[in-house]
Amino acid sequence: MNSASASRRIKGNGRRPACRPTARVERNINFGVDHVSTGHWNVTGCRENTTRHSVRFFDSVLRTPQSTMQYSLSRISVLRLGAEHKQCPRPNLRRLADVRPILDSPTERCGNTVAIDAQVNNSRSTLPTADTIAPTRTESTFEALQPRQALPGTGVVAIGRNEGDRLKRCLESVRTKSPYVVYVDSGSSDGSVGLGRELGATVVELDMRTPFTAARARNEGFRRLLELKDSLNYVFFVDGDCEVHPGWLEKATSFLDQHADVGVVWGRLREQHPEKSVYNMLCDLDWQDLPTGETRICGGNAVMRVGALKQVNGYRADLICGEEPELCIRLRKAGWRIWCLNESMALHDVNLHRFGQWWRRSVRSGYAYAQGSHLHGAAPEWHWVFESRRAWLWGLWIPVAVMILTALLGWPALILLVIYPFQLVRVALAGTRTRRENWWRAGAFVVSKFPEALGQLKYLSDRCRRVQSQLIEYK
Repeated sequence: MNSASASRRIKGNGRRPACRPTARVERNINFGVDHVSTGHWNVTGCRENTTRHSVRFFDSVLRTPQSTMQYSLSRISVLRLGAEHKQCPRPNLRRLADVRPILDSPTERCGNTVAIDAQVNNSRSTLPTADTIAPTRTESTFEALQPRQALPGTGVVAIGRNEGDRLKRCLESVRTKSPYVVYVDSGSSDGSVGLGRELGATVVELDMRTPFTAARARNEGFRRLLELKDSLNYVFFVDGDCEVHPGWLEKATSFLDQHADVGVVWGRLREQHPEKSVYNMLCDLDWQDLPTGETRICGGNAVMRVGALKQVNGYRADLICGEEPELCIRLRKAGWRIWCLNESMALHDVNLHRFGQWWRRSVRSGYAYAQGSHLHGAAPEWHWVFESRRAWLWGLWIPVAVMILTALLGWPALILLVIYPFQLVRVALAGTRTRRENWWRAGAFVVSKFPEALGQLKYLSDRCRRVQSQLIEYK
């Protein structure tokens, strides 16, 4: 069909000119888009411009039979094709040889259409046959414009309660990484459920008549994730107050792909606002001191193999804290390894601004030490035995001993309490950071033993009464 007949057809019925199913390679030719699909894209050429498509290309194929030749064009970028028919510049093809797009130059727009520049490689190359061209499937314009998730074999489970803007940052940081994102809400009253749905996550609302634990929330989210896609390879557990670092999931899953015996991968966590309070700063220092390489435990944010998690039946839902290290113990007993990459994983927003918040957080730590040492404190694990005994010593036995001696010997026995300032100075002088950070950290280290001892007493009380403890919240 020549240009004149095409023009008459446009004026006659208002439809775009029909392109020939194949393209004859000439010295000057216009490439038009006639069919849209995934995998390989069928690109046909004609002298008339064909439009009315909005597409994004990943691969392209130009088919020409007999007198014309068959070429494979890879990764041709098409921005947007409009609805009007306008003339575009014609790329110059000097030879019937290997045609390839010029990828490092921007795609040229002509009106609402796109012209694809191409050039000819002077060297001879083997032309692809029909057997080497993958079949295509039709895809709607809407589907073609949807963002492509980088990790279709990885699911995400986020948990939270009244996280507000922190939850928004969390979900936005993972929504383009996986098509399977589950948010588990534990009784929020700030609109977090609606926010999660707006951001495209599958929302699970926990029944709060059953005592809430983070372990239970993660198990419920994992169960719902497998309902969405039961063939997932990995699952990324993330807390709703964390913003995932770009590129983390790709690095973590790549590491798991290369190390078949590693069941859990986690990375570097930093505080988002360590300058806003001394308590935020202390948490940030704790994150920085975590070891890298093969470790015995992991934190709440980690990428896990779905098969490994199924093998050990997930988290222990009755643990109100310390559920991740307990899970890692069972994974290691099952033969899996735990690995901490020296890569940025996420920004955490602990949002501590008052002494009472920090105190309750330390109480929770003491509860975890007591429960962990009770469950796995025997050899060879000795899980949190040292931490538990240290809290008992500095937070309870020394003060009790001083009180008894004071009752027996009088007020001079209080001089024994000088051991606490000496301990503070010793820890501060052994620090490797700035003077301010060393002294604040030393003070927190000494004072925290008292709430940690209270947390252990709380665990013993719950255990003796055989009751399920309620979550120790500090925010």
